[in-house]
Amino acid sequence: MFEDNSCQWNRNKLQNVVPEPVVDMIMNVMTGEIDEEDRVRWCGENKGKFTVKSTYRLSTYDRGGSSDLDSLKKTLKVLWKLQIPSFLQLFRWKISRQAMPTCDILQKKTFKG
Repeated sequence: MFEDNSCQWNRNKLQNVVPEPVVDMIMNVMTGEIDEEDRVRWCGENKGKFTVKSTYRLSTYDRGGSSDLDSLKKTLKVLWKLQIPSFLQLFRWKISRQAMPTCDILQKKTFKG
């Protein structure tokens, strides 16, 4: 998501994957020195590698009868009906699915950085 050979955000690349209000927020984030290329990471697996097993697990995640799952479904249903920008809905959804790279989640996935 950076300009070639620099640590500056590439607005065009960002605009291809996130809504414009999010692009504006990202553009305001200071970047540090990065010495490796961007890479695709599959969020359905701890190691970031795509597997059929992880896809199956994600596809069957919503099936089940636990009260926690029922509570999550109700929360998500309310979330999608809120009159807020879609990028905020998506942000909240990612948090509820533990798909945001928070410090806690990255530590659980043995991210070193």
